[in-house]
Amino acid sequence: MILSFGQTDASGQSQMSAERQKLSDIKISIISNRLNLSPEQSIRFWPVYNEYSAKRRGIHKEIRQIINYKKSPEVSDVKSSEDIIRVHQLKQNELDLDKKYQQRFLDIISANQLGELYMAETEYSKMLLERLKK
Repeated sequence: MILSFGQTDASGQSQMSAERQKLSDIKISIISNRLNLSPEQSIRFWPVYNEYSAKRRGIHKEIRQIINYKKSPEVSDVKSSEDIIRVHQLKQNELDLDKKYQQRFLDIISANQLGELYMAETEYSKMLLERLKK
């Protein structure tokens, strides 16, 4: 019985991993189509973009953890105030990250392509929201 449960769990994790990979592939496709990168740009762009995305995901994960923790009824006003300050710090960190990587991206792609990148990310986010609604 325990073995059966473990197999289901591993299967579920495998399905989640496959779904994440599928979403990642969709995001890469959307960005690639929008930016129309040259082969040289592509070689330089993707490692920088992947690094940037990983750092952004880390910030978003920390914000989600704080917000999810706040749902607990035992959270004091002092802790809530500290959490609000921390979320603002994290949002500032994200803004600082965006500014830092903006220049790194502009060393690789044009300003027009950078604008397309931002639009591609928005398009991807909208697609995810639509997918979640279904």
